[in-house]
Amino acid sequence: MSANNELMALDSDLQTRKTNLKEFETLTKSVLNYLPAVLTGHSDKNHYRIYINQQAGTTKYIRPINTNLFEMDSGKFEIKFQLFLDILGRIKVGDRKFSELELKIIDQTIYTIQQSIGSGLDLLVNPTFVKLLNCVYNSVGSGNGTLQVVACIVPLYYQETPNG
Repeated sequence: MSANNELMALDSDLQTRKTNLKEFETLTKSVLNYLPAVLTGHSDKNHYRIYINQQAGTTKYIRPINTNLFEMDSGKFEIKFQLFLDILGRIKVGDRKFSELELKIIDQTIYTIQQSIGSGLDLLVNPTFVKLLNCVYNSVGSGNGTLQVVACIVPLYYQETPNG
């Protein structure tokens, strides 16, 4: 399959309803494998990062990523996902005692799944994060044409030109 066909397949997969955890794992790994190939930069503040994709004169931003929770490496995500499934199995049989590490694995796994899907949608389908920020911008107005959402709204100082 060519890179363009894979891109189209990921675009479609992001919009297809998922019915089980295996499908979410597969989609997450696909997005995690795609992101490094298209991200061209990032901006950091504290433990949040906004990734940037610049190509053909267009700049796209993806939603802020909490670097303490998001697992960018698909191989490491796969390991954490298997541990997550083991923990879910223990919950199913009534176990409620988990270490701090196990609780972190739950948080990281769910966060990585949801943010990777959102990031893929931001890049390939509909840039909802930027649209949200533009709505915030429009609701407060600004004479200088630059969107500036401060830390009280988004945990990152973020700028976007109106044409972006």
